[in-house]
Amino acid sequence: MEQNKGYNELQKKMILAAVCFASFIGPFQGSMINIALPAIGDTFQINVGLYGWVSTSYLLTVATLLVPAARISDIVGRKKVFLTGITGIVATSIITPLTPNFYAFLLCQVLNGVCAACIMSTTVPIISEIFTGKERGAAFGINTAFVYMGVSFGPFIGGFVVSYLGWRSLFLMLLIPALLTAYIMYTNMKEDVFGDPNVTFDKAGTVFYAVSILTFLFGLTRIPETEGFIISFIGLVLLAGFVMFERKQKYPVFDVNLFFENRVFSRSNFASLFNYASTYAIVFFLSLYLQKVGMIEPKTAGLILLVQPLVQAIFSPYAGKLSGVISAKYLATLGMLITSFGLLLLTGLQKDLYLPYLIFTQIVLGLGIAFFAAPNTNMIMSSVSRKEQGSAGGIMATIRQIGMVFSMAVAMSSINYYIGGTENLGPDTIDPFLSSMKLTFIICMILCILGAALSWSRGNIKQELKSES
Repeated sequence: MEQNKGYNELQKKMILAAVCFASFIGPFQGSMINIALPAIGDTFQINVGLYGWVSTSYLLTVATLLVPAARISDIVGRKKVFLTGITGIVATSIITPLTPNFYAFLLCQVLNGVCAACIMSTTVPIISEIFTGKERGAAFGINTAFVYMGVSFGPFIGGFVVSYLGWRSLFLMLLIPALLTAYIMYTNMKEDVFGDPNVTFDKAGTVFYAVSILTFLFGLTRIPETEGFIISFIGLVLLAGFVMFERKQKYPVFDVNLFFENRVFSRSNFASLFNYASTYAIVFFLSLYLQKVGMIEPKTAGLILLVQPLVQAIFSPYAGKLSGVISAKYLATLGMLITSFGLLLLTGLQKDLYLPYLIFTQIVLGLGIAFFAAPNTNMIMSSVSRKEQGSAGGIMATIRQIGMVFSMAVAMSSINYYIGGTENLGPDTIDPFLSSMKLTFIICMILCILGAALSWSRGNIKQELKSES
């Protein structure tokens, strides 16, 4: 596909900047809120059991709405949906600090999830439209780096802001970058990007999908409780029924035929699922390990945990650029294998903290994830036609959310098996905690190796979008 000639170099850079700012805001906000949970709990006088709903309500909303938002963007335009999402972030950044109680705060988290779904479902298709060939891989790499920077700087900046200005100020901080993002996108992206505006919206499929995915993911969040396994199984049955239903639709909200007819697309997405399932719980465990086992202060632990995402942020642009020259099949598989080695290293963590070993392990993991993420995204988007990019972007983002939830389900199941829950962590439970951490990392390593096999077996394509027939 020829380079998009509707935009000059400055406009393309400005659009990429807008997309990157938007990609930064979501993880930045999420990681800041996690740091602020104790302060939020004190303000609203809630018990620790309700803390989990702050992130769960957001995560479930995003996962439920990603695919419908992507389909809507195909019909009404990706620029419109993107701007709707970023404008919503501006609104919730003003409203959230004014919430009078915890349930109003949770409602704002749900609204934030709606906005995030609008943004996450459109950023990758917009990049695919504006950039082509070798430029696209580099653009994906830069965008991925901004995601990791959001994850990196959120806890560090959030800790200081909460300490000196209070948790409500965290949301006000987002106003300037959100407004700047909206302005840059509105003024530089002159024409909207459509997938196929002539299709009809699959309302029945949307409801079916929302109920299925919400049931499945909610069940995962309840594991290892018995009810969690039961709800997850019901969700899987519903998802199977949804797939059969969608295969018969002329204009499905979730184009499941991409999985059946496009091997590169399906195996690349499943590789992504295994990647996130094997890596998302790493920071969760290392944070507990540093503070509960290593007896390190939260501030210092946060600085140590910056190593991995910073390495990812530094090397992601290079990996993305390489994917325009070297097949993403090789780069992404290499990334998964490096990540597997990093997970193997994590199983060697002992009661006595040896910081150089942990930092080296984080560097290995950062390199592995960097060499997987951007090249894999490039291959997914390069394996579909222009009119399929909206659906592909939504599916890819949903797969990522499912992987994250599954990773935490594995982690919590392991902890509950050995010590009964994180609230029981203490000097007397260090050994069983280390056992639960080791078991989780072994499971994650196996998942990562399976992901590498899927990545290698996906086949190969030219690093450019297929011409639309």
